[in-house]
Amino acid sequence: MSGAPHEPGVISLALEQIFTETRKNQSREFLIRISYIEIYNEIISDLLRPDHSNLQIHEDPVKGFFVSDVTEMMVTTKKEVEALLLEGASRRHVGETGMNDASSCSHSIFRMVVESRTKFADDEDEGDHSIMGEGEEEETEESEEAVRVSVLNLVDLAGSERVKHTKAEGLRLVEGGHINRSLLTLGSVINKLAENASHVHVPFRDSSLTKILPPELGGKSNNAVVCTITP
Repeated sequence: MSGAPHEPGVISLALEQIFTETRKNQSREFLIRISYIEIYNEIISDLLRPDHSNLQIHEDPVKGFFVSDVTEMMVTTKKEVEALLLEGASRRHVGETGMNDASSCSHSIFRMVVESRTKFADDEDEGDHSIMGEGEEEETEESEEAVRVSVLNLVDLAGSERVKHTKAEGLRLVEGGHINRSLLTLGSVINKLAENASHVHVPFRDSSLTKILPPELGGKSNNAVVCTITP
């Protein structure tokens, strides 16, 4: 996901493209905010605020499922985002197994929300570059054009490892059990969605990971899966 300076990963390449495009587009103004959470043993924690742990998933008739009290940071540069990601990644749970000295024990979701609207001369004169207020209105007062909102979710899944190879026991064994069950649920959700039948029950509620991501998995979105497999 992160890559290296000489070989950038998915996150670095995505950030580069987003900030390059927003700088080039002089006809629109942009507001970008990010959040970064971890799912460890089905418990959700805010990686940008270490004191925010055991966050709850709620359901709203309009918004659907959402995680409450998640920190959202306004950002303007790639370097700013990378610094926050580095800080958040340092708080993720890792542990040693028989296959990996620093095996990830959790899933993480890095979310970037990009809002934009057409620039108006009045905005520049008044120095008002805000896009959406607390109420998150869908239209501006100056124009009937709705604010465009795009969401990028980069999900880093903990790998599935066989117990006989990892030699896991105690806490590592419990962690592995939660990881494998959530990955099994994710696979089941994807298979059910692929059937494309209205009467099929999709088990979104069976894990925290899939409960958070219904719009991304089954809504109007584009998805890509990148797998890292040992030889």
